[in-house]
Amino acid sequence: MTAYYNDIDPFCYTVLRRHIDSGELPPGVVDDRDIRTVDAEELTGYEQVHLFAGIGGFPLGLRMAGWPDDKPILTAGFPCQPVSVAGKRLGQEDERWLWPEVARVVRVVRPRLVLLENVKGLLIRGMGDLLGDLDGAGYDAQWFVLRASDFGAPHKRERVFIVAYPNSERCRDLGGRQGKVRFSNGVPSQDSWPWVREPPLLGMAHGIPHRVDRLRALGNAVVPQVVAFVARMLLEAEEVIDLRMGEEAMPCR
Repeated sequence: MTAYYNDIDPFCYTVLRRHIDSGELPPGVVDDRDIRTVDAEELTGYEQVHLFAGIGGFPLGLRMAGWPDDKPILTAGFPCQPVSVAGKRLGQEDERWLWPEVARVVRVVRPRLVLLENVKGLLIRGMGDLLGDLDGAGYDAQWFVLRASDFGAPHKRERVFIVAYPNSERCRDLGGRQGKVRFSNGVPSQDSWPWVREPPLLGMAHGIPHRVDRLRALGNAVVPQVVAFVARMLLEAEEVIDLRMGEEAMPCR
């Protein structure tokens, strides 16, 4: 098994299992336990770890970008309600603030790369804790805000994406400095991003069983096309790093 998926929502983990079985997502195991009850040591043998996996937007987007199924990464779109401007804005005081569980897994698993996603409200409520925890675990981070509408989606869905990597590695050029992320009139211009109104993982929600569950899952899901864009940035940056490995490169710290 190359991948570990975790989600407690019955509809989501059913979708994950079905699409793993069909080959649409990387092979792996789906764990439906509450992440707070999972011993992080159990996850050390997996190439990919997808926490709060939802309906599989992260692994699907990675595949769209050409990311190999056995290429190490940890992803997490942890619950946004504590930091959302539409919620009670309790931040770390909200019982749904589960970032510490992601940090706990990162400290034990020590992934080569961490890719996180959350609402923009995280930048003003919780980002300090997140960056502090990553730094304490020995990781540097870069972040940027992308909108699903920039990729042709019929909705805005503005989200912050955070990329973290061990700070003992040589400096990375992820393009977050606006080098690789090329914009034209505010829209990413690197690729053409075909869009359908609902991801192919689910199909149309109208008139079918569990419609409410499907709509909720869609509302919480990370947009695969945006993940694919970020993943391609990372793959390009890795190529640059590989070219520099024979040169005198300054360490990040």
